Amino acid sequence: MFRLTPQDKEKIKLKIYGFALNYLHTHNLINYDRFVEEFTEELIEEFSNSSYDIDKIFDKTKGHFLKMNNITREQFLNDEFKNTLIRIWNLAIIYSIPICQFQNIFPEISRISDIEIKEILEELEDLDEDIIQNALRDALREKGAFPISRRGRDSSLEVAEPEHFEIEMNGKIFSFTAIVKGYKNRKGKLSWKEIAHQITRAYRTHPDYILVMSAREPVDGFITDLKIYSRDVGNSNLVIFIPPMDLAKFLLWRKVINQKKNP
Repeated sequence: MFRLTPQDKEKIKLKIYGFALNYLHTHNLINYDRFVEEFTEELIEEFSNSSYDIDKIFDKTKGHFLKMNNITREQFLNDEFKNTLIRIWNLAIIYSIPICQFQNIFPEISRISDIEIKEILEELEDLDEDIIQNALRDALREKGAFPISRRGRDSSLEVAEPEHFEIEMNGKIFSFTAIVKGYKNRKGKLSWKEIAHQITRAYRTHPDYILVMSAREPVDGFITDLKIYSRDVGNSNLVIFIPPMDLAKFLLWRKVINQKKNP
């Protein structure tokens, strides 16, 4: 996940603090020794490091809270309370992730018009997926993305594997997974059925965004399927589809394909 700014952390901390304090009040519990403040602070730090062991966090901050309120651990730290804390965190994170477009990563392609591309779209049909992947990797390395390592000739299995990287945009670091769908050795338009297994595999590391770069146009309803999947996993901005036109602009910028000269 992207790294929270101090401002983001403070906003989320206030949401969790407000819930925890209200929980105490509705159950007639007293906030002895600033328990809620310390519990919330520790919770934010642990959640930021993808650690969701609320029992462990509670043990570090409980002090005399249970004894002074004459309640048991199980009475206070029930499943509903813990699940709500995690839900508040997840929702806050989701709403902190802005909508991203391919042009936000590579603004250079915005300078290339659709007219310039139309005559060279057919060149995508002759490119292997590893050529497109290498162009993406080189461009990301120049942008300071990490970890972007140099690789030799990929096997067919390696080409099918998603590319994982992190990059800073507007002062925040976001995580991405990129999937490349080439043209060669395939027929017809790109369908959800064809790519679903790659997207679900790419989501295993819970990136902020999944880029789907395609040399082929999608079938009707493909974009809707991407949006439905994104909403189902809780991040409506998750999948970014890069259609052939934008892919060609990227490859023209990277000089992988060449602009046709007027006779």
